[in-house]
Amino acid sequence: MNIKQISKKLNLSPRRVQQLVKAGVFKETARGECDLLECALSYCVFLRRGSCCDAEFILTTRDIARATNLTPGHVRALEQIGIFKKASHGRFFLIESMRHYTVYIENKYHRRKKDVQVYTTEGSPRAQAIAGSQVTQEKDGILR
Repeated sequence: MNIKQISKKLNLSPRRVQQLVKAGVFKETARGECDLLECALSYCVFLRRGSCCDAEFILTTRDIARATNLTPGHVRALEQIGIFKKASHGRFFLIESMRHYTVYIENKYHRRKKDVQVYTTEGSPRAQAIAGSQVTQEKDGILR
């Protein structure tokens, strides 16, 4: 996101965002571009500590499990396939892990939606007849 978008999302002036970039609180990914998640987390740490820091955001298995509503065993299984990025034994990089987990969930959702559409269109003649209409209905994020 560009500086103007970051400033709107974090309720800061564009000038303040530029100052935080210059101070090293926010890291630019490209000229005039920053990652919103990294900026938000860095800004929280900056406000808590009252200074600029280059601290890494590390969470434990239990923290990741609570944040994602998974069991610790499921967190470890996802770590084995590369979804959660391990910092050390039982500790994970927050930003990378959440970024990969978000992509994982999005892909899982799109695969499930596609599977439901394929199943319903290849089924009975009635399902084939209504394939162009609302075959899959989504309510509250759940396919039915």
